[in-house]
Amino acid sequence: RRFYLFEIESFLLFVCLLLLMFCLFAVCFCGAAKRIPVKLNWSFALFRIRSARVLVVGASGVSAEICKNIVLAGIDSLTLMDDKHTTTEDLSAQFFLTTESIGKNRAAESIPGLQKLNPNVEVTAKEGNLSNLDEEFISQFTIVCVTGQPMHKLFAIDEICKRRNVKFFAASVLGFFGYFFSNLGDHSFAQEIKQTKNGEEFSKTEQHVSNFCSLREALQAPFEKVKGKSKKKVLRQFPEISFGIVVLEEYFKSNQTYPANNQMVWLTPYLVNYSLTFYKGREAFMNLRKTFFGLLDLDEDVLSEQVLNSLIAGCDCEIGSVSAIIGGILAGEIIKTASQKDKPYNNFFFFNGQALSGESTARLKAQWVTCNSRSCYSIH
Repeated sequence: RRFYLFEIESFLLFVCLLLLMFCLFAVCFCGAAKRIPVKLNWSFALFRIRSARVLVVGASGVSAEICKNIVLAGIDSLTLMDDKHTTTEDLSAQFFLTTESIGKNRAAESIPGLQKLNPNVEVTAKEGNLSNLDEEFISQFTIVCVTGQPMHKLFAIDEICKRRNVKFFAASVLGFFGYFFSNLGDHSFAQEIKQTKNGEEFSKTEQHVSNFCSLREALQAPFEKVKGKSKKKVLRQFPEISFGIVVLEEYFKSNQTYPANNQMVWLTPYLVNYSLTFYKGREAFMNLRKTFFGLLDLDEDVLSEQVLNSLIAGCDCEIGSVSAIIGGILAGEIIKTASQKDKPYNNFFFFNGQALSGESTARLKAQWVTCNSRSCYSIH
Protein backbone atom coordinates (compact mmCIF):
# COMPACT_ATOMS: atom_id res chain seq x y z
CA ARG A 1 0.00 0.00 0.00
CA ARG A 2 2.85 2.40 0.79
CA PHE A 3 4.38 1.55 -2.60
CA TYR A 4 1.05 2.34 -4.27
CA LEU A 5 0.88 5.75 -2.55
CA PHE A 6 4.47 6.44 -3.56
CA GLU A 7 3.59 5.80 -7.21
CA ILE A 8 0.66 8.25 -7.01
CA GLU A 9 2.83 10.94 -5.43
CA SER A 10 5.53 10.42 -8.06
CA PHE A 11 2.98 10.70 -10.86
CA LEU A 12 1.53 13.92 -9.44
CA LEU A 13 5.02 15.36 -9.03
CA PHE A 14 5.82 14.47 -12.64
CA VAL A 15 2.64 16.20 -13.88
CA CYS A 16 3.50 19.32 -11.87
CA LEU A 17 6.97 19.40 -13.36
CA LEU A 18 5.52 19.13 -16.86
CA LEU A 19 3.14 22.02 -16.20
CA LEU A 20 5.96 24.11 -14.77
CA MET A 21 8.17 23.43 -17.82
CA PHE A 22 5.32 24.35 -20.14
CA CYS A 23 4.76 27.65 -18.33
CA LEU A 24 8.46 28.49 -18.44
CA PHE A 25 8.54 27.72 -22.18
CA ALA A 26 5.49 29.92 -22.82
CA VAL A 27 6.96 32.85 -20.87
CA CYS A 28 10.60 32.66 -21.96
CA PHE A 29 10.37 31.57 -25.59
CA CYS A 30 6.94 32.44 -26.91
CA GLY A 31 6.35 35.68 -25.05
CA ALA A 32 3.40 37.65 -26.26
CA ALA A 33 1.00 35.98 -28.63
CA LYS A 34 2.10 38.35 -31.40
CA ARG A 35 5.55 36.71 -31.52
CA ILE A 36 4.34 33.15 -31.96
CA PRO A 37 3.72 33.33 -35.74
CA VAL A 38 7.17 34.87 -36.24
CA LYS A 39 8.90 32.05 -34.38
CA LEU A 40 6.86 29.41 -36.21
CA ASN A 41 7.74 31.04 -39.53
CA TRP A 42 11.47 30.90 -38.69
CA SER A 43 11.11 27.22 -37.78
CA PHE A 44 9.48 26.46 -41.12
CA ALA A 45 12.19 28.48 -42.91
CA LEU A 46 14.97 26.42 -41.31
CA PHE A 47 13.14 23.22 -42.21
CA ARG A 48 12.88 24.32 -45.85
CA ILE A 49 16.59 25.16 -45.98
CA ARG A 50 17.47 21.72 -44.62
CA SER A 51 15.26 20.15 -47.29
CA ALA A 52 16.83 22.00 -50.25
CA ARG A 53 18.58 19.95 -52.93
CA VAL A 54 20.85 22.20 -54.99
CA LEU A 55 22.62 21.59 -58.30
CA VAL A 56 25.50 23.94 -59.20
CA VAL A 57 26.87 23.67 -62.75
CA GLY A 58 30.40 24.93 -63.20
CA ALA A 59 33.19 24.77 -60.60
CA SER A 60 34.56 28.28 -61.15
CA GLY A 61 35.49 30.90 -58.56
CA VAL A 62 31.98 32.30 -58.27
CA SER A 63 30.50 28.81 -57.85
CA ALA A 64 33.05 28.05 -55.10
CA GLU A 65 31.75 31.05 -53.15
CA ILE A 66 28.15 29.99 -53.74
CA CYS A 67 28.77 26.39 -52.66
CA LYS A 68 30.69 27.46 -49.56
CA ASN A 69 27.85 29.62 -48.26
CA ILE A 70 24.95 27.28 -48.97
CA VAL A 71 26.81 24.30 -47.46
CA LEU A 72 27.45 26.32 -44.31
CA ALA A 73 23.74 27.21 -44.25
CA GLY A 74 22.93 23.51 -43.88
CA ILE A 75 21.06 22.46 -47.03
CA ASP A 76 20.13 18.83 -47.58
CA SER A 77 22.44 18.05 -50.51
CA LEU A 78 24.71 19.74 -53.06
CA THR A 79 25.68 18.34 -56.46
CA LEU A 80 28.56 20.11 -58.20
CA MET A 81 28.83 19.43 -61.96
CA ASP A 82 31.77 20.35 -64.18
CA ASP A 83 33.59 18.84 -67.15
CA LYS A 84 36.72 21.02 -67.14
CA HIS A 85 40.13 20.19 -65.74
CA THR A 86 41.98 22.49 -63.38
CA THR A 87 44.44 24.99 -64.86
CA THR A 88 46.76 27.50 -63.24
CA GLU A 89 44.27 30.29 -64.06
CA ASP A 90 41.63 28.58 -61.90
CA LEU A 91 43.78 28.89 -58.78
CA SER A 92 43.38 32.68 -58.68
CA ALA A 93 39.65 32.57 -57.86
CA GLN A 94 38.72 28.96 -57.00
CA PHE A 95 39.95 28.58 -53.41
CA PHE A 96 39.06 24.87 -53.13
CA LEU A 97 41.69 24.00 -55.75
CA THR A 98 45.45 23.64 -55.16
CA THR A 99 48.48 23.10 -57.36
CA GLU A 100 47.95 19.37 -56.87
CA SER A 101 44.53 19.72 -58.54
CA ILE A 102 46.00 20.85 -61.89
CA GLY A 103 44.94 18.49 -64.65
CA LYS A 104 42.11 16.97 -62.57
CA ASN A 105 38.36 17.56 -62.70
CA ARG A 106 37.48 20.82 -60.92
CA ALA A 107 34.26 19.52 -59.37
CA ALA A 108 35.82 16.36 -57.93
CA GLU A 109 38.74 18.32 -56.49
CA SER A 110 36.38 20.77 -54.76
CA ILE A 111 34.40 18.14 -52.86
CA PRO A 112 36.86 17.43 -49.97
CA GLY A 113 37.04 21.11 -49.02
CA LEU A 114 33.27 21.53 -49.19
CA GLN A 115 32.62 18.42 -47.13
CA LYS A 116 34.89 19.65 -44.33
CA LEU A 117 32.77 22.79 -43.98
CA ASN A 118 29.67 20.82 -43.01
CA PRO A 119 29.80 17.00 -42.72
CA ASN A 120 26.00 16.91 -42.33
CA VAL A 121 25.45 18.03 -45.94
CA GLU A 122 25.63 15.44 -48.69
CA VAL A 123 28.13 16.81 -51.23
CA THR A 124 28.74 14.96 -54.51
CA ALA A 125 30.55 15.69 -57.77
CA LYS A 126 29.34 14.82 -61.26
CA GLU A 127 31.39 15.15 -64.43
CA GLY A 128 29.34 16.74 -67.19
CA ASN A 129 28.11 19.96 -68.78
CA LEU A 130 24.87 21.58 -69.95
CA SER A 131 24.23 18.80 -72.45
CA ASN A 132 23.81 16.37 -69.53
CA LEU A 133 20.98 18.40 -67.99
CA ASP A 134 17.84 16.65 -69.18
CA GLU A 135 14.39 17.11 -67.69
CA GLU A 136 14.48 13.93 -65.60
CA PHE A 137 17.83 14.84 -64.03
CA ILE A 138 16.82 18.43 -63.23
CA SER A 139 13.58 17.31 -61.55
CA GLN A 140 15.66 15.71 -58.75
CA PHE A 141 16.58 19.15 -57.41
CA THR A 142 14.72 22.09 -55.91
CA ILE A 143 17.25 24.72 -57.05
CA VAL A 144 19.55 24.81 -60.11
CA CYS A 145 22.37 27.34 -60.48
CA VAL A 146 24.49 27.58 -63.65
CA THR A 147 27.72 29.61 -63.64
CA GLY A 148 30.10 30.83 -66.31
CA GLN A 149 27.86 30.19 -69.32
CA PRO A 150 26.62 32.62 -72.01
CA MET A 151 22.97 33.56 -71.60
CA HIS A 152 21.76 32.16 -74.92
CA LYS A 153 22.89 28.66 -73.87
CA LEU A 154 20.65 28.77 -70.79
CA PHE A 155 17.24 29.29 -72.41
CA ALA A 156 16.42 25.57 -72.60
CA ILE A 157 17.56 24.90 -69.01
CA ASP A 158 15.51 27.83 -67.75
CA GLU A 159 12.39 26.56 -69.53
CA ILE A 160 12.84 23.03 -68.15
CA CYS A 161 13.18 24.42 -64.62
CA LYS A 162 10.01 26.44 -65.09
CA ARG A 163 8.04 23.38 -66.23
CA ARG A 164 9.33 21.30 -63.32
CA ASN A 165 8.82 24.09 -60.75
CA VAL A 166 12.55 24.20 -60.03
CA LYS A 167 14.09 27.53 -59.04
CA PHE A 168 16.69 28.69 -61.58
CA PHE A 169 19.75 30.93 -61.14
CA ALA A 170 22.56 31.89 -63.53
CA ALA A 171 25.73 33.85 -62.75
CA SER A 172 28.88 34.96 -64.54
CA VAL A 173 31.96 37.05 -63.75
CA LEU A 174 33.57 39.07 -66.55
CA GLY A 175 36.71 40.69 -65.19
CA PHE A 176 35.74 43.65 -63.01
CA PHE A 177 32.05 43.08 -63.74
CA GLY A 178 29.54 40.39 -62.94
CA TYR A 179 25.86 39.60 -62.83
CA PHE A 180 23.35 36.98 -61.86
CA PHE A 181 19.83 36.21 -63.03
CA SER A 182 16.98 34.50 -61.18
CA ASN A 183 13.76 32.92 -62.37
CA LEU A 184 11.72 31.66 -59.43
CA GLY A 185 8.38 31.44 -61.24
CA ASP A 186 5.54 32.44 -58.94
CA HIS A 187 7.52 32.64 -55.71
CA SER A 188 5.75 33.05 -52.38
CA PHE A 189 7.66 34.36 -49.39
CA ALA A 190 7.13 35.73 -45.90
CA GLN A 191 8.41 39.12 -44.86
CA GLU A 192 8.60 40.57 -41.37
CA ILE A 193 7.24 44.09 -40.97
CA LYS A 194 8.11 46.00 -37.80
CA GLN A 195 5.22 48.02 -36.42
CA THR A 196 4.55 50.13 -33.35
CA LYS A 197 1.25 50.16 -31.46
CA ASN A 198 0.62 51.99 -28.19
CA GLY A 199 4.35 52.56 -27.82
CA GLU A 200 5.10 48.83 -28.13
CA GLU A 201 7.15 47.48 -31.04
CA PHE A 202 6.26 44.13 -32.54
CA SER A 203 6.89 42.21 -35.76
CA LYS A 204 4.15 41.22 -38.17
CA THR A 205 4.64 38.54 -40.80
CA GLU A 206 3.11 39.21 -44.21
CA GLN A 207 2.83 36.79 -47.12
CA HIS A 208 3.75 38.02 -50.61
CA VAL A 209 4.10 36.57 -54.11
CA SER A 210 6.66 37.72 -56.71
CA ASN A 211 6.26 36.85 -60.39
CA PHE A 212 9.43 36.17 -62.37
CA CYS A 213 9.86 36.06 -66.13
CA SER A 214 12.06 33.68 -68.11
CA LEU A 215 15.57 34.56 -69.26
CA ARG A 216 14.44 34.68 -72.87
CA GLU A 217 11.68 37.16 -72.03
CA ALA A 218 13.99 39.25 -69.84
CA LEU A 219 16.32 39.92 -72.75
CA GLN A 220 13.53 41.09 -75.06
CA ALA A 221 13.51 44.78 -74.25
CA PRO A 222 11.68 46.86 -76.91
CA PHE A 223 13.48 50.13 -76.18
CA GLU A 224 12.88 51.21 -79.76
CA LYS A 225 9.18 51.69 -78.95
CA VAL A 226 9.89 54.32 -76.33
CA LYS A 227 10.42 57.91 -77.37
CA GLY A 228 11.33 61.25 -75.82
CA LYS A 229 11.37 61.77 -72.08
CA SER A 230 9.86 58.34 -71.44
CA LYS A 231 12.98 56.68 -72.84
CA LYS A 232 15.29 58.66 -70.55
CA LYS A 233 13.15 57.67 -67.59
CA VAL A 234 13.28 54.01 -68.63
CA LEU A 235 17.04 54.00 -69.22
CA ARG A 236 17.65 55.32 -65.71
CA GLN A 237 16.14 52.06 -64.42
CA PHE A 238 19.11 50.07 -65.73
CA PRO A 239 22.79 50.20 -64.72
CA GLU A 240 25.27 51.12 -67.43
CA ILE A 241 27.03 47.77 -67.31
CA SER A 242 23.81 45.91 -68.18
CA PHE A 243 23.92 47.22 -71.76
CA GLY A 244 27.57 46.22 -72.14
CA ILE A 245 26.94 42.69 -70.92
CA VAL A 246 23.99 42.25 -73.29
CA VAL A 247 26.13 43.35 -76.26
CA LEU A 248 28.94 41.08 -75.07
CA GLU A 249 26.52 38.15 -75.03
CA GLU A 250 25.47 39.00 -78.59
CA TYR A 251 29.14 39.03 -79.61
CA PHE A 252 29.72 35.58 -78.10
CA LYS A 253 26.59 34.26 -79.78
CA SER A 254 27.90 35.38 -83.19
CA ASN A 255 31.60 34.50 -82.77
CA GLN A 256 31.52 31.68 -80.16
CA THR A 257 34.29 33.50 -78.30
CA TYR A 258 34.82 36.70 -76.32
CA PRO A 259 36.81 39.64 -77.71
CA ALA A 260 39.63 38.96 -75.24
CA ASN A 261 40.20 35.55 -76.81
CA ASN A 262 41.39 37.15 -80.06
CA GLN A 263 45.04 37.79 -80.84
CA MET A 264 46.52 40.76 -79.01
CA VAL A 265 47.48 43.67 -81.24
CA TRP A 266 49.07 46.22 -78.96
CA LEU A 267 49.30 47.30 -75.35
CA THR A 268 48.86 50.78 -73.99
CA PRO A 269 48.79 52.18 -70.43
CA TYR A 270 45.35 53.20 -69.25
CA LEU A 271 44.52 56.32 -67.20
CA VAL A 272 43.79 54.27 -64.09
CA ASN A 273 46.36 52.16 -62.22
CA TYR A 274 46.40 49.21 -64.58
CA SER A 275 47.20 48.49 -68.22
CA LEU A 276 44.49 47.87 -70.77
CA THR A 277 44.97 45.39 -73.56
CA PHE A 278 43.25 46.01 -76.88
CA TYR A 279 42.35 43.15 -79.18
CA LYS A 280 41.43 42.65 -82.79
CA GLY A 281 37.96 41.67 -81.62
CA ARG A 282 37.45 45.18 -80.27
CA GLU A 283 36.62 46.61 -83.69
CA ALA A 284 34.08 43.86 -84.34
CA PHE A 285 32.64 44.41 -80.89
CA MET A 286 32.27 48.16 -81.50
CA ASN A 287 30.52 47.51 -84.82
CA LEU A 288 28.14 45.09 -83.12
CA ARG A 289 27.39 47.65 -80.42
CA LYS A 290 26.57 50.23 -83.08
CA THR A 291 24.26 47.82 -84.92
CA PHE A 292 22.64 46.50 -81.77
CA PHE A 293 22.01 49.92 -80.27
CA GLY A 294 20.72 51.11 -83.64
CA LEU A 295 18.09 48.36 -83.68
CA LEU A 296 16.97 49.38 -80.20
CA ASP A 297 17.20 53.08 -81.04
CA LEU A 298 19.65 53.65 -78.18
CA ASP A 299 22.35 56.30 -78.05
CA GLU A 300 25.86 54.88 -77.85
CA ASP A 301 26.63 57.12 -74.88
CA VAL A 302 24.51 54.88 -72.61
CA LEU A 303 27.71 52.79 -72.42
CA SER A 304 30.79 54.89 -71.67
CA GLU A 305 34.13 54.28 -73.37
CA GLN A 306 35.82 53.52 -70.03
CA VAL A 307 33.36 50.77 -69.06
CA LEU A 308 33.38 49.41 -72.61
CA ASN A 309 37.18 49.09 -72.78
CA SER A 310 37.37 47.53 -69.32
CA LEU A 311 34.67 45.03 -70.23
CA ILE A 312 36.46 43.99 -73.42
CA ALA A 313 39.85 43.68 -71.70
CA GLY A 314 38.69 41.53 -68.80
CA CYS A 315 35.69 39.63 -70.13
CA ASP A 316 37.62 36.35 -70.35
CA CYS A 317 39.06 36.34 -66.82
CA GLU A 318 37.64 35.83 -63.34
CA ILE A 319 38.80 38.14 -60.55
CA GLY A 320 38.59 36.55 -57.11
CA SER A 321 37.23 39.59 -55.26
CA VAL A 322 34.43 40.09 -57.82
CA SER A 323 33.59 36.38 -57.65
CA ALA A 324 33.39 36.64 -53.85
CA ILE A 325 30.88 39.50 -54.04
CA ILE A 326 28.68 38.00 -56.77
CA GLY A 327 28.84 34.52 -55.22
CA GLY A 328 28.13 35.78 -51.71
CA ILE A 329 25.06 37.78 -52.76
CA LEU A 330 23.75 34.97 -54.95
CA ALA A 331 24.22 32.43 -52.15
CA GLY A 332 22.09 34.68 -49.95
CA GLU A 333 19.42 34.71 -52.67
CA ILE A 334 19.48 30.91 -52.85
CA ILE A 335 19.06 30.66 -49.09
CA LYS A 336 16.20 33.18 -49.16
CA THR A 337 14.56 31.22 -51.97
CA ALA A 338 14.89 27.90 -50.16
CA SER A 339 13.54 29.31 -46.89
CA GLN A 340 10.78 31.35 -48.61
CA LYS A 341 11.66 34.20 -46.29
CA ASP A 342 12.36 37.81 -47.33
CA LYS A 343 11.98 39.35 -50.76
CA PRO A 344 14.40 38.12 -53.47
CA TYR A 345 15.94 40.12 -56.32
CA ASN A 346 13.81 40.12 -59.46
CA ASN A 347 15.41 39.33 -61.97
CA PHE A 348 18.94 40.72 -62.64
CA PHE A 349 21.69 41.91 -60.33
CA PHE A 350 24.69 43.69 -61.90
CA PHE A 351 27.98 44.51 -60.16
CA ASN A 352 30.51 47.08 -61.31
CA GLY A 353 33.86 46.38 -59.67
CA GLN A 354 35.41 49.64 -60.82
CA ALA A 355 32.69 51.78 -59.27
CA LEU A 356 32.21 49.30 -56.38
CA SER A 357 28.47 49.41 -56.90
CA GLY A 358 25.76 46.81 -57.41
CA GLU A 359 22.27 47.37 -58.77
CA SER A 360 19.22 45.21 -59.20
CA THR A 361 16.76 45.63 -62.06
CA ALA A 362 13.12 44.59 -62.01
CA ARG A 363 13.79 42.95 -65.39
CA LEU A 364 15.17 43.91 -68.76
CA LYS A 365 11.82 43.15 -70.33
CA ALA A 366 9.50 46.10 -70.69
CA GLN A 367 6.13 46.30 -72.35
CA TRP A 368 3.42 48.74 -73.29
CA VAL A 369 0.51 49.10 -70.92
CA THR A 370 -2.57 51.30 -70.95
CA CYS A 371 -3.12 53.78 -68.16
CA ASN A 372 -5.47 56.77 -67.96
CA SER A 373 -6.66 56.24 -71.55
CA ARG A 374 -3.19 56.67 -73.03
CA SER A 375 -0.15 54.51 -73.72
CA CYS A 376 2.69 54.57 -71.22
CA TYR A 377 5.81 52.56 -70.62
CA SER A 378 6.37 50.54 -67.50
CA ILE A 379 9.02 48.28 -66.07
CA HIS A 380 7.73 45.05 -64.45
